[in-house]
Amino acid sequence: MKYGFVSFGFVSSLRDKVKSSDASEVAHAAVYEKISQNTLFLQERENKT
Repeated sequence: MKYGFVSFGFVSSLRDKVKSSDASEVAHAAVYEKISQNTLFLQERENKT
């Protein structure tokens, strides 16, 4: 459930960045989101074992 809120917050912040049309900032945010997704996934997998 917590993950859903993280994603929604990211999407709205990304939309704001697109409006401001700072392409490098948007790309940076997308990379950061991917890293945090992977980190979250690894943490969840560790918790299960």
